[in-house]
Amino acid sequence: MSVDNNSKSKLRNRRLIRREDDIVSTKPNQRSTKYAQKFVPQAAKFENSDSNKTKISKLQHQAETVAEKIEKARDKAKGIKRATPADKIGNNIPQVCTNVIHNKINESEHENVAAQAVNRTVQAAECVHNKMRSAYRFVRDSPVRQAVKLENKSARINTKLTYHKTVRDNPKLQSNLISRQMQKHRIKKQYAKAARDVKRGIRSGSKSGVVAAKSAKKLVAVIAKNPKVWLVIAVLFMLFFLVSSCMSSLVFLIGGINNEFSGTYLADENNITAASVLYTEWETDLNLRIENAETEHAEYHEYRYNIGYIGHDPFVLMAYLTAVYGDFNADDITTNMQELFNEQYQLQFVEQNGRLNINLFSHSLEEIVSSKMNREQIMIYESCMESRGNRQFVGSPISGDWLPRITSYYGYRIHPIRGGKGFHTGLDIPMPTGTDLLAVHDGRVVRTSNDPGGYGLFVVIENSAGTRSLYAHCDSFSVSEGQTINQGDIIAKSGNTGGSTGPHLHIELRQNGVLLNPIYFMDFGGLV
Repeated sequence: MSVDNNSKSKLRNRRLIRREDDIVSTKPNQRSTKYAQKFVPQAAKFENSDSNKTKISKLQHQAETVAEKIEKARDKAKGIKRATPADKIGNNIPQVCTNVIHNKINESEHENVAAQAVNRTVQAAECVHNKMRSAYRFVRDSPVRQAVKLENKSARINTKLTYHKTVRDNPKLQSNLISRQMQKHRIKKQYAKAARDVKRGIRSGSKSGVVAAKSAKKLVAVIAKNPKVWLVIAVLFMLFFLVSSCMSSLVFLIGGINNEFSGTYLADENNITAASVLYTEWETDLNLRIENAETEHAEYHEYRYNIGYIGHDPFVLMAYLTAVYGDFNADDITTNMQELFNEQYQLQFVEQNGRLNINLFSHSLEEIVSSKMNREQIMIYESCMESRGNRQFVGSPISGDWLPRITSYYGYRIHPIRGGKGFHTGLDIPMPTGTDLLAVHDGRVVRTSNDPGGYGLFVVIENSAGTRSLYAHCDSFSVSEGQTINQGDIIAKSGNTGGSTGPHLHIELRQNGVLLNPIYFMDFGGLV
């Protein structure tokens, strides 16, 4: 009995301890979560590296297995030529001619029972022969169909494999669910686009085959009645061929021009920059409202935060504005952008038993804009996303892809050192100290200086066209003032000097003295 009482006592003590841990502290102004967790997106829970490695290895094994099967299927399919629409037309012409002959026999020998019986017997034999030939082709083409099926399976596996490798190789994507979903969407869209192209080609060929077969049937009937029509048909065919060739060249030229412009931001540099700045200012103000919630609502003794992700893809925003408003003026579309912002973010302050719950519900900007465009606008939007606006007029500041590395974008933000609302005049790209910094345009070095509390060691380059670029927080200079340099020349080594929280490059871009958002006008180091 003593043993049972001791066991019950221990169990009771454990339950009491658990209950005490579950009790929420109600000290004045105590936060239920740390400040550093306020702005962490809830959706940023991603799979661990071991799990990702396991998935990659499994997908690689599956891809290799399917690739081997595809090779075997292709070996079996060698020498098998699938009928093209033109082949089908050629195969149908004899059948059409034969049917015309049988119909003529039936018309001319309608009173001759024996002749009609023979004619029907021949038709039945031809029908059986055609069915057997179709069955033979179906069996013969089975290796080709199997190869196509395996290639589709391979495309699906490679889509998943590419996605997981991208997540593994890009640390920023691992910590950001939105970036991962966008990357996965891009990969799927690439494979889907290729599949659509193939499907459209098949459909187009099928429709062309049906139309051509009908035309061939009518042509044979006309020729049977009047052989002289051959000469007229030959002349018409030659004219049709010449006109088609000219029209194809013209359509190709016009289509190329339209594709080039449909993927280009139409607004000028200043309006593109102004629109991007406006959206970052609203997001910064939203961050500050959350940060100052306890100060502005000091009457509560407890605060709980449920904060979604705050941020957007600048290319999604500009592609949408271009697709819907074309050559826009930032001042004219401010109201429309505000409506877009309000759909993306909903901030709520909810009182509950003396406690204030601060809830921010956020959505992907890409998801929101996709439901606001018609078919034509979606085509322009996708073209702009693929070309990144096609407005890059300066080069890349480093070798390699720098776009995924950006830690601070152009526009308003909460200052990382001083705190509070501040305007960031460039892009921050983290990189190891000593990385070669490249001139993004030709020009002359107009300044090499040191700003201990701000830029640190920085270089300024300017050219006769009014383009001016600044490279800050350098570790050392590779050029001197007055020196003429070309795009791509090494001008400095990256560092951590001045007002910096870590080794990175801060780069600014001006045109005729006006600051521009560099992300829209600099090359991406081979990313696109």
